[in-house]
Amino acid sequence: MLSVSPIKNASYYENLARDDYYQKGGEPAGKYAGAGAEALGLKGTLSDGDLGKMLEGFNPKTGKAVATNAGENKRAGQDMCFSAPKSVSTVWASTTDAGLRDSIQQAQQRSVEKAIGYLEQNAAFIRRGHGGHDHEPAKLICATYEHSTSREQDPQLHTHTLVAAHGVGAESDDVRSLENRYLYQFQKAAGAVYRAELANEMKNLGFQVEQVEVQDEKGKSHLSFQVAGSSKELEQEWSKRREDIKNKMSEKGVSGAKAAEIAALDTRNTKQTVDRAELFQRWQNEAQAHEFNPEHIRNAELEINQPEFDSKQILEQATEQEAVFTKAQLHCAVAQQLQGIGTAEDIQERIEQLEQDGELISLGVNSESNLQQFTSREMLELEKGIADFAEHNQDSTAHKLSEQSLQQALETTAEEKGYALSGEQENAFRHITREGQVSVIQGQAGTGKSTLLAAANKAFEAEEFKVQGLALASKAATGLQEGSGIQSQTIHSYLIESENGRKNLDSKSILVVDEAGMVDTKLLGKITRQAEQAGAKVILVGDSQQLQSIGAGGTFSTVSDRIGKAELTEIFRQDSAADKQSLQALRQGDSKAFLAHMKAEGRLSITKSTTDAHKQMSDKFIASKAGIQDKIMIAGRRADVSSLNKMARQQLKEQGKLSVESSFKDSTEKTMKVAIGDRLRILKNNKQLGVSNGDLATVSDINITDSGDTVLSVETDSGKQVEINTTDYNNLTHGYCITAHASQGATVKEAYIYSSSFNSKEMAYVQGSRHKEHSEIFASEQEVGELAEKQLERAMARSTEKQTALEKYEEMQAEEQENKTPLEQAQDNAKEAGKDLDFDVSNTDSLSRSDNDQQQQQQADHSPELPEQEPPQNEQSSELEQGGNQVEMEVELAM
Repeated sequence: MLSVSPIKNASYYENLARDDYYQKGGEPAGKYAGAGAEALGLKGTLSDGDLGKMLEGFNPKTGKAVATNAGENKRAGQDMCFSAPKSVSTVWASTTDAGLRDSIQQAQQRSVEKAIGYLEQNAAFIRRGHGGHDHEPAKLICATYEHSTSREQDPQLHTHTLVAAHGVGAESDDVRSLENRYLYQFQKAAGAVYRAELANEMKNLGFQVEQVEVQDEKGKSHLSFQVAGSSKELEQEWSKRREDIKNKMSEKGVSGAKAAEIAALDTRNTKQTVDRAELFQRWQNEAQAHEFNPEHIRNAELEINQPEFDSKQILEQATEQEAVFTKAQLHCAVAQQLQGIGTAEDIQERIEQLEQDGELISLGVNSESNLQQFTSREMLELEKGIADFAEHNQDSTAHKLSEQSLQQALETTAEEKGYALSGEQENAFRHITREGQVSVIQGQAGTGKSTLLAAANKAFEAEEFKVQGLALASKAATGLQEGSGIQSQTIHSYLIESENGRKNLDSKSILVVDEAGMVDTKLLGKITRQAEQAGAKVILVGDSQQLQSIGAGGTFSTVSDRIGKAELTEIFRQDSAADKQSLQALRQGDSKAFLAHMKAEGRLSITKSTTDAHKQMSDKFIASKAGIQDKIMIAGRRADVSSLNKMARQQLKEQGKLSVESSFKDSTEKTMKVAIGDRLRILKNNKQLGVSNGDLATVSDINITDSGDTVLSVETDSGKQVEINTTDYNNLTHGYCITAHASQGATVKEAYIYSSSFNSKEMAYVQGSRHKEHSEIFASEQEVGELAEKQLERAMARSTEKQTALEKYEEMQAEEQENKTPLEQAQDNAKEAGKDLDFDVSNTDSLSRSDNDQQQQQQADHSPELPEQEPPQNEQSSELEQGGNQVEMEVELAM
C-alpha cells in the first residue's frame, strides 16, 4: 500500500526524527534516494539535521540554498509511505534468521527505490516558464526512512519516503518546484509497482506469493499479494492499529478518506522508544505461540493459485467503471497483474503487446490531466454498435403511430388524470411515437415522465404494439409500472427470460428503458442488440445530469446527442418556485446559487463534528409532523446511512414510539433489532412475498412462532400487507435513511440530506430534488473541512458524468484531421472520390511532414475499420439475477 500526504513543515519532521520516529529507538538511519539527490551529491545516510535542510531547500552537505525560495516557510513536499503487505511483515518479524531479516529489509528498500524510479520516469516534472505552465521532466530529491512498527508496537515494515517539493530538471539541471498533481495521479500505479517489485524480491528469497484482493484503511479494495503459508491468525493479532481505526470510524458512523485520516489521528498513540532487539524477541515469542516459523514455508512446495498474466482481465478491469482510462490507470492495472509474475521493467512490454494485438486503443492526451488516455477495442466496438443502431434507423416508420391513435390516447389520459399533458409532455409524447427505431426523452427530476408514458402506452396498444418497461432496480420498475401502466420488470430479469426463451421480441415490440442514464454500456448493448435483431423499438428515458451508471456508461447521453431528444424541463414535484429555480441552478452546475438559497431559508446546517451533524439531522427528521412514509433521510454512503438509522431508532425508542422489540440474524449474519413501528428497507427481490429490492415498509406487528422464528407483519409504502418469516427471508435493513442511489426516482414530502465529502453535482441534484414541500441539508467541518460551505460548493459543482470512448475517439480523429497538411487532406479527398493522387513531393517541403510522420500517417490511413460488433457470450442466469438483486448494494459497497 502507498499513502501520500503533504509535509506541513520541515521542522515537524525534523523534530519527529529526534523524538524517535525515524532516527532513534534502534530504527535504521535515513537514506538519500532519487536521481535528484544524487545530482546534488547527496548519497548514503542522513545525519542529524540533514532532513530539515533538505526539505527547506538547502543542500545538507554544503549548506547552500538550491531552491529559490529556501527557508522555513518553503513548502516542504510529500510523505509517500510504502507499507509492505502484512504477510511480508509477519515473515520478517517472525524469523530468527538475522540474515533473512536483513535480506527482507534490503528487498523493501530496493522495491521503494524502484517505485521512486518509476515516478521519475512518469510523474516527476518541475514547473517552468511564465506562471509555471511549462513542465520539464525532473529528478526527485528524497530521503527514505525504514520503520518497523505501528504505533501499537505491532510489526509493520514500511518506508517513509519524504519527497522534497523541489526537483532537479532532467534536461536543464535547474532546481525548481515540482508539479505535485502528477505524483497523486500516479500514486496507485507507483504503489502497484512497489508491490510487484517486492513480490519478485520475496520469490527470490525462496517464498511463494499469490495475488489477493485486500481493503485499505479507507475501505477501498485493490489487488495485492501475500506470502503463501503465512499465519493468518498472527497477521490478525498484529493488526491492532488497523482495527483501532476501523472501530473508531464505526463508532462515529463515518467513512471515507477524510474520516479515515481523522480516525487515524484520534487513535494515534505516542510513539514509544523500544529497543528493536527487544521487539524482535517479543515478536518471535508470539510467533512461536502460534506455531509459525517462516523457515517452514521458505523453499517449500505449497499448493497455491499461481498468478497468471491475463491481458483480457486487465482491459476488463480498466473499463469496468469507465470506458476511458488514463496511462496511470493502465500502468496500475498492468503492475497489479505482474505481482508474482514480473517487475516494473515488464510494464511497457506488456502494454506494447496489448497495442500490437489491437486490443488497446489510444485516445490521445487528456487536456485537463495531460495524461495519455486509452480504451479497449471491445468497449469501443460496443459503444459504436449502440450508436450506429440508433443513428442508422431514424427513418424507420415501422413504429410510427397514426394521428387518430395519438389524439385518442391524449384524450383518454386527460380524462383519467383530470388534466391534460403540458406542452412539453405532449411534444415528448409525439417524439417517441413518430418514426425512428430509437427515441430519447431527457427529463429533469419531477417533470412528469410517467404521465406522458401512460399516454404513449395507450397509443401503442391501440395499434397492437406490445410495450415492455425495463429498469435497473426493481423499485424503479415497479414505479414505472404503477405510474404509466406499462408492464415492467428489471433489466436483469428480462435478459434472463429472453435468454431462456420465455421472452421474445418482434417488430411489434416496444422497449421502454427508464432511468436509462444509470444503465451501463454492456447492459444497454444487450438490449439494443436484441431490439435490432427483432426489429423492435427502444425508448430511452432518463436524465444525464442525475446519478450515473456503476459500470462504464455515458452511452445514453451519446445516443441522445446523436439522434436528438425530447426534453422535459417544467418541474411539477416541488411546490416552491424558489426551490425549482435553485434546483435548476444546481443541475447546471451553479452550486453556489443553490447553497445560497438553502442558507437564506435556514435550511443549511453545518456543525463541527459529524456526530453532531447526524444528531441534528435525526432530531429534525423525528420532530417533523409529516407521516413516517412522507419523509426520508438521504446520505451518500452506507456508513452515514447506518449511523443515521441507529440515531433515529434510538430517539423513537426513547419517545416510546417503538414497542415489542425482537431480533434476528440478517443476511450479513449480524443481529438486527426490530420493533413495532420500525421502518424497514427491502434488500432483495422476492416474488413469493411480492417485495422488491428498495421497497420501504413499516412494521405493524411481530410474532414469535413455536419454533422461535421471528415473523414480521409489515405494510409496504404501496399499501401491500406482507408476512415475513425472518428465518426464511432476512434481506432487511432499517429504512429511516437511504442512500442517494436508492432515492433516485422517489418523491416524498420532506427530505433531510447529509452532505459529505463524497458528493458530486449529480448526487447533490438527486438528493436535493426528492421533496415536494421541504428539504434540509446537514454537513460537518470534520467531514469537509473548516471552510465547509466553500468545500460543499466545490463538491456539488464537480460533475461525475461519464464519457464514452466513442466520443473521445471521434474527437481525436477530428483533431488529427485538422492538423493534416494540405497534401494529406488532398490525398484523403482523392480516396473518398475513388481516385489515386501521385504527387512528386521532392520539392514540396511546405506541404509534407517528416518521413517518419508520413509513414505513421500512411499506416493510419490504411488501418482497418473497426470490425462489426460480435455479440458477447451470454452470462449465466444466476449472475444476471444476482446483479438485479444486488445492484444498489454494489453502489453502496463501492462507497
